[in-house]
Amino acid sequence: MVEPYNDPSAHGRGPDWKGEPFVSAEALGDVMAKLNQNGMFLKVHVSADGAHRLVLDAAEIARSQTGGQGPRNEAAHSILVHREDRERYARLNLAAKLSPSMWYPSEMHMGGIRDTGMERTHQQFPTRALIDAGAMVTAGSDWPVGEPNPWSSIEALITRQDPYRSTDHLGMPYLGKQMRGLYAEDVKIVTAGTPPVEGVEAAMGFFADIFASPADQLPMNIQKVEVEGNMAVETGDYILALRDRSPMDMGNYLVNWRKDTDGTWRITNDVIVNTVPSS
Repeated sequence: MVEPYNDPSAHGRGPDWKGEPFVSAEALGDVMAKLNQNGMFLKVHVSADGAHRLVLDAAEIARSQTGGQGPRNEAAHSILVHREDRERYARLNLAAKLSPSMWYPSEMHMGGIRDTGMERTHQQFPTRALIDAGAMVTAGSDWPVGEPNPWSSIEALITRQDPYRSTDHLGMPYLGKQMRGLYAEDVKIVTAGTPPVEGVEAAMGFFADIFASPADQLPMNIQKVEVEGNMAVETGDYILALRDRSPMDMGNYLVNWRKDTDGTWRITNDVIVNTVPSS
């Protein structure tokens, strides 16, 4: 990581721990340069922003040895890229290879909230920012972690939802068991004109009713996240839409997050404000 882990103690480390690289930028840059000089490119699998910076530093070293000649190298996944490093991709001729088949709420992302915190988790997969910075952006399945099916990856890239429509015992499309893990046992959901929904089981029933409707898409736009100690507030807007993207409902939301004793962030309050007038 560029900055320390959100909770290094979960890994038995001190407060300034950022992880430990397995290779130096100098050693990786030398290998990259040798491959490039022989007409071969190097693909490096990276995840956190510190690892991306190391690969970018290696690409800088390699270009100094090759004079900028040779094939384009790749940084696979490009999950969390520091804002200060995004413009370096184009300048160093390094492709950002993405894995969109993973881009939906899952236990992997819950782990990300624990390790990187809310603010950095919400900066994951900065596709538009990389494109705007001039980066060459490509995509791959990361098979066998993801299936080698381009259509599911394209759907996840566009919707940021589970393309496999995984379900749990409630029959909830796409978020399944992962969605339950987002909510605290004592969660309260408040919507206009209806009594509050209290408790995680009632919350799952609430969402099961929604997803049993003809709605098939729920794109959400996060506008702001504020973190204060073990509490966080997220605000944004949403559209509940049919498969053809025509909206059934839309509005704004406010979510309170709490960091529980196990280090996991969970939602304690979910306030949904419908902006579509009643018929």
